[in-house]
Amino acid sequence: MGCKSKKKLARKSQKEIAVHQKVSKSTSANTKKNSAITNSTIEYIKRYKDIAMEEMRIFKIPASITLAQGILESSSGNSLLTK
Repeated sequence: MGCKSKKKLARKSQKEIAVHQKVSKSTSANTKKNSAITNSTIEYIKRYKDIAMEEMRIFKIPASITLAQGILESSSGNSLLTK
């Protein structure tokens, strides 16, 4: 004698969902701002990568995590506290 469910099988019909993506227009001001942010982040990584890798060997915390945390907390070395 088997164990059977007393509930009847419910079936849901498949619905089509339309997805519309909004495409934003890129302006030269936004591009310049993003470029400056990217450059500052790259410079931050170049500056602190060796320190992060050395600390990774000592404390077993991945260098990528250390660098990412530093980038977030200091705005890639551009916050008022880092100057």
